Amino acid sequence: MDKSSIEMLEFPRVRERLANYTSFPAGRDLALSLQPVSDAEWVNLLLKQSAEARRLISVRPDFHIAESYDVREDVIRAQKGATLDTETLLKVMKTVTACRLARNGLSKMVGDLPALWGIVQEISVLAQVEGEIGKCVSPTGDILDSASPQLAEVRWRMRDTRRQLQDRLGTIVKSKKGQDMLQEQLITERNGRYVLPVKVESKRDLKGIVHDVSNTGATVFIEPLETVETGNELRQYEVQERQEIERILAVLSASVGASAEDIISNIGALARLDVALAKAYYAGKTRAVEPEIAGGTEGKERVLKLVNARHPLLKGEAIPLSV
Repeated sequence: MDKSSIEMLEFPRVRERLANYTSFPAGRDLALSLQPVSDAEWVNLLLKQSAEARRLISVRPDFHIAESYDVREDVIRAQKGATLDTETLLKVMKTVTACRLARNGLSKMVGDLPALWGIVQEISVLAQVEGEIGKCVSPTGDILDSASPQLAEVRWRMRDTRRQLQDRLGTIVKSKKGQDMLQEQLITERNGRYVLPVKVESKRDLKGIVHDVSNTGATVFIEPLETVETGNELRQYEVQERQEIERILAVLSASVGASAEDIISNIGALARLDVALAKAYYAGKTRAVEPEIAGGTEGKERVLKLVNARHPLLKGEAIPLSV
């Protein structure tokens, strides 16, 4: 079919309507790229997928594609050695999980939905990728202590060192001297160091390092000399934590990169399932009827016969047309 005929039939607008029923970006992109098909065998398969999708959502209205993302470009970057951040790794994990759930869900209905099963049976279950990311990254994108024994240990040391710092500073705050020289009875931070807010006229009463001065100049933020060494230890542990997190992200990214081809293939299959479901929802919305594709006679041109047909974009009670 030539481009002008496609435009005249408003096929691009129909594609846009269809795309609105998809669940994730890869499915939407696939819906928007659809073109008319003339091969009878391929047409019959697509119609069968749509019909089975309508049957699926009628008997399993709770069936849906779980939270998914089009992370194909990200996994290609990982395949080339890039380190992915936690947000991207979570998207990869959720997409891999959605693929597994879709495959598992339809595996129980193979006999009833063979065409849909033909789509998802291509999906590879990537339990290692899914499990590794889930073990290391929290739902909010933080690296968990369980990510590695080294990370768990350095974080324990950080907590213990921070407690020691706060205890020592707390002793100063509660002392008579502290009550006299502090602007407020609290411990705060400046430039990643624990400091005390000292009245400017009392700054000589507390030996230490000045890290900041208030806008009014009335308060200086001093790290007491007696806590500097412990503060340095805390900074060292923070550096070790950061390095270990970077190592963990690199390992997780390498795992994703090693499975890049499978992830890309899975997303393609999930997108095809998404479009089949979108067609089912759109068909229900427009009260569409599945056409019959006759076998035809060799040597004779196929004939298109429309019976009480309505354009899907027409609103209200459109007058049906038979051709």
